[in-house]
Amino acid sequence: MTKKRTPRRHSGQSRTRRHRKSTSEYGQTQNLLVDRILGFLAGRPEPASPAMILAGLDLSDQDKKRVTEILADLERTGKVTRQHKKYLLADGGGLIQATLDLTGKGFGFALVEGADKKDKDPFIAPSHLNGASHGDRILIRLIGTGRGRPEARVVKIIKRGISRLCGIYTAGGKTGYVTPDNERLPYTVHVRRDNSLGARDNTAVLLEIIDYGSANRPPEGKIIEILGDPFSVAVQLRMTLEQFELPRSFPEDVEQEVRRLRPLVKCDPERTDLRHIPHVTIDGETAKDFDDAIAVEQTKTGFRLHVSIADVSHYVRTGSAIDIEAYRRGTSTYLPDLVIPMLPERLSNDLCSLVPDQDRPAFTAILEFDKKGHRTGQRYCKSMIRSHRRFTYTAVRQILYDRDPDMQESHRDLLPMLEAAGKLAQQLQQRRRQRGSIGFNIPEAEIRLQGDKIDTIARAERNQAHQLIEECMLAANEAVAETLANANQDVLYRIHERPDPAKVDLFTEAAAVMNLQLPKTEISPAWFARVIEEADGSPVQYVVNNLMLRTMQQARYSPENLG
Repeated sequence: MTKKRTPRRHSGQSRTRRHRKSTSEYGQTQNLLVDRILGFLAGRPEPASPAMILAGLDLSDQDKKRVTEILADLERTGKVTRQHKKYLLADGGGLIQATLDLTGKGFGFALVEGADKKDKDPFIAPSHLNGASHGDRILIRLIGTGRGRPEARVVKIIKRGISRLCGIYTAGGKTGYVTPDNERLPYTVHVRRDNSLGARDNTAVLLEIIDYGSANRPPEGKIIEILGDPFSVAVQLRMTLEQFELPRSFPEDVEQEVRRLRPLVKCDPERTDLRHIPHVTIDGETAKDFDDAIAVEQTKTGFRLHVSIADVSHYVRTGSAIDIEAYRRGTSTYLPDLVIPMLPERLSNDLCSLVPDQDRPAFTAILEFDKKGHRTGQRYCKSMIRSHRRFTYTAVRQILYDRDPDMQESHRDLLPMLEAAGKLAQQLQQRRRQRGSIGFNIPEAEIRLQGDKIDTIARAERNQAHQLIEECMLAANEAVAETLANANQDVLYRIHERPDPAKVDLFTEAAAVMNLQLPKTEISPAWFARVIEEADGSPVQYVVNNLMLRTMQQARYSPENLG
């Protein structure tokens, strides 16, 4: 009896899997070599021969055939051009220059300069980073699409974004390591003992990267400064300054320009003298720079609102050293018990600050309103003003809303002006709500320090005085935007575009789960405002406000008034 043979299916499947794996690995190797060749040619002004490419990529003569085949294929697809047996990248070779935005999970996105805001940033998987790190300027090649987003691979690192970093040192034998205090840098940097400056275990340090490593070798660095206890407030602030590259001083040419400035003490003919108008500033208790002031008076037909902002352009000329440095900084940065100003202190806290009882050049919007808060007129001027009082939000709350008799008596001379401001703000807020304006109510944290330690982290107070100032500033901004739009003047608008319908659907589902009674109307700003009102004072108020904020498009600046 002959024994029946059973087909060896498993063995055949194994061979198939091995073949597929081998083919896949070959394809990956081939793609990486393509990237290396494109990266080598990128930025070269002169064409390169196959021999030059082999030498530049440290390849052997055995790779010459593969390189030649790849070059021929790149020539056929128009990515390179051939000149007398030498090759040059053609029109960028399909490569895109970008900045790497790395996440704490190891993958990243390519931020392409000049890309359309509606285009999604290409996704870069960890295996396609090619040694690139957060902030690096890179060349990428698009390799496909996944989940509705383009995917890319890093071909070449043009310039490193981070050359030094702060982190926590862990001591070892001959080699310790630093863990970066930045979740966007998901790696550790090795530090040899002779590069450690004698740092102790669990100490905050400032490190310079001396070798960025490779796929099989970690980056290496040397400690250039020992910062100290990472739980110290002073050390944490220093680490923040280093991570975000915030400057702690101004260049000497800026300081020289500031020293040459002279305060404007006379009202020039080009300015309107508004020093008699009872302007006041209203800011937080710790504020030092007062850049805006208001004054409101009741008229026979309603209200007249003055909104004045410091005329910084009188002192800071376009193209000056001060202007260039301010442009580089972009904004003032506020940290607990520390401010990194955009302008030198003599400007931000003195010449361009609307301090009380001092004449200051300003720009002023003078807006007329009827008794219901409808704007009936507006005019604008360069002015000279004098702040009559420096108020805090707390003081205005006590005077206007708590009706504190002692505070009202102390500021009796300005009480009519403040009461007129309160009435106008109430009318303006009511009109905004009727238009469907969304009033988010998301608490902010206020960190209070006690010496070198954090004393408390509390909810920052927000009262009706904050709303008063916001209404006045919104009214001025709307009037200016409308005036410029009607005059067909080129200007940047701060816009909020309509939210993504998919995000709106997710929000409505979440709101329904929280048992909110959703309006049975078309989705509009008024619809969102109604939902906020529905959640007001409920246990889900904070969650609803945050979810709605995430649903909205992020505000941006645009030359087109899109909403």
